[in-house]
Amino acid sequence: MTGSKVFDAAVIGGGIMGCSTALNLALGGMRVAVVERRGLGMGASSVNGGTLAMQTKTVAMIPYHLRSLELWRTAGDWLGSDVGFRAPGSMVTAFTDAEAGMQESRMAARRAAGAPIEFVDLKRAREIEPGLTEKAKLVSYCPIDGYASPPVIAKAYRGALVREGVVVREGTAVAGIDRDGRGFSILLGGQ
Repeated sequence: MTGSKVFDAAVIGGGIMGCSTALNLALGGMRVAVVERRGLGMGASSVNGGTLAMQTKTVAMIPYHLRSLELWRTAGDWLGSDVGFRAPGSMVTAFTDAEAGMQESRMAARRAAGAPIEFVDLKRAREIEPGLTEKAKLVSYCPIDGYASPPVIAKAYRGALVREGVVVREGTAVAGIDRDGRGFSILLGGQ
């Protein structure tokens, strides 16, 4: 970066992935800077719904998603601040015989990969979601599915980054990156 500041690593982009990378680098002992043209978590991370749903993941991703849910469940501990994580569970509903057949097959594959998905009868489904129509043919339920609040997550990451000594430059665009004899120089611009 311009000026006399020297860092071991600079992370360009302060979304959830950039903040996670910067935090882990700092926890590993590196001097780190984050450069974000807007505010932390204000790009793609701010417009996602924060949904953490096992039933929508591909089978190959289930083991990773199980670990991810555990990280989100404990994020308040390792970030030092609540991230708004809640796990009310989720349901997927089929309304035709064809949909039910596809859902049975898809959820069986996810269950075989470790997802705690169960099929529930309509009575139980309506206990979980009273507004559910009686026209449902098949309902699968995953009790550990949840969500986290993107704006709250960004605030929690900001606090954790600052506590770990990460230099956070918000409202700063990267105008260029030049290679020099020792490494790289990041040229900063405006927004």
